Amino acid sequence: MASGKLEFVDDPKLGKVGDKVKVGTEEAFIVGSHSSKGAESAKEALEKGGVSRFVDDLVEISDDVDALKAKFDELDLAPNAKNIINKGSKDPAWFSNPNISQAAKDAARNRSQLRKNLKTPLGEEAHHALSISIMGKSKAYRDAVDSGFEINTIVNGINLKKYSKSLGLTDGVHASHPFYDDAVNRILKSFSDEFMHLPNYTKSMSKGFVEELSTRMLKELDVLSKQRGIKVDDLFRQGDGMGNLNSEAIYNDVLESFLKKY
Repeated sequence: MASGKLEFVDDPKLGKVGDKVKVGTEEAFIVGSHSSKGAESAKEALEKGGVSRFVDDLVEISDDVDALKAKFDELDLAPNAKNIINKGSKDPAWFSNPNISQAAKDAARNRSQLRKNLKTPLGEEAHHALSISIMGKSKAYRDAVDSGFEINTIVNGINLKKYSKSLGLTDGVHASHPFYDDAVNRILKSFSDEFMHLPNYTKSMSKGFVEELSTRMLKELDVLSKQRGIKVDDLFRQGDGMGNLNSEAIYNDVLESFLKKY
């Protein structure tokens, strides 16, 4: 896409590799196509892995670019070089807070490692049970990372099918999930309010709670992945066809499990 994103379009008449085309209102170039062997659509090709190796390489390259940027950040480069590599930076605003540890910032910068650690197949996306965006809001989450919680590994991640109505990937569950993130952040805030003011509070307590919360959310997400019609952002929504999870109830369950161990 002109935006730099790699998208999969289920339209055999769109054109051939190298063509400049329109996808919705955005200009794009066709950089690869699905195999004609055993796959009748791009969507089916994604599920069966019948996509050209070039496209698969592009997906991997997008992760490598993130890793390269992180490497540049570690080097003592001239100011102009730093300005060039940081142009268009995906670093969130909270990175400028000097009170936030380097460990938390490094974990966020290396978020693409989750995809590699989970060996995420084409057509799926690596989902953090406790999202990177929550880290800027939750000190408990950051304390857990400082204490050794590895957010970009299997203890905090799951592969989920991508959802995109425009691409015809309507049986997927993973798209943007701000409502889900808000609910998880409320759970972390409940822990913070109850424990972080105590004189005997330690960062390892946050690590213990976050581990229990991540384990619980991964179980809920695994159940979700086997259902139809409910997306990640619907998990905490109430009503017919929604996940109907309650953040307060989840907190109480996770807290009980946490207190048994810690």
